[in-house]
Amino acid sequence: MEYGMYIVGAVIFGSYMYFTAWNIIVSGKTQKKENLKANEQEKIDYDGTGEFDASERAEATKIKQGKK
Repeated sequence: MEYGMYIVGAVIFGSYMYFTAWNIIVSGKTQKKENLKANEQEKIDYDGTGEFDASERAEATKIKQGKK
């Protein structure tokens, strides 16, 4: 009977460790896919002005209009 408890405990512990490792691996793959999609979307220039942030875009607009 005492060996049976060790066997049951080992099976429970082994399945816990298996599913924990499986969850880490699957989550890592999913996160990589999401990050690749996000990086691809950032490369698209929606407004056609190039890679400016908001302050650079405002300065470029002022220069085009002849204001300083």
